[in-house]
Amino acid sequence: MKFTLKNRLFVSFAIGFCFIVFNSIGFTDNSGDIQPKERSGLENTEIASKQKYSFRYYPSCSVYYDIHRRSYLYFEDDNWKLSASLPGNLEKKLGDYVKIEMDSDKPYIDNDKHVKEFSPDDSRKTNNNMWSKLIFFLLYERPSK
Repeated sequence: MKFTLKNRLFVSFAIGFCFIVFNSIGFTDNSGDIQPKERSGLENTEIASKQKYSFRYYPSCSVYYDIHRRSYLYFEDDNWKLSASLPGNLEKKLGDYVKIEMDSDKPYIDNDKHVKEFSPDDSRKTNNNMWSKLIFFLLYERPSK
């Protein structure tokens, strides 16, 4: 058999093509042994169970904002609704929010706890505001001589 340039190029191309195909579908690892391709993190239940979901909770109207989906969850007509925007009457009442992290993507299942824990007139906000005013006064307000 004569090894011409054409034959060498064909063999090199075939080896390179096989390498790319097998590497992309995950049959080989760095050692060259055949290994099954690993599943993504969403398919692995151990990793998926550790996922945290972040929300902004608006106590003044019991509305949740899903930071990752960029959508609101609000209660209307005896159901929780998911929407990219809020109805006008709720949007005007949003006020301050509290950050909440949960293991579930349904924060409304703990809404009763959130209503009790974060009332619209949360005294912690008032106390924080009082302390910040006191610190500002002590640091920056000097009596004139």
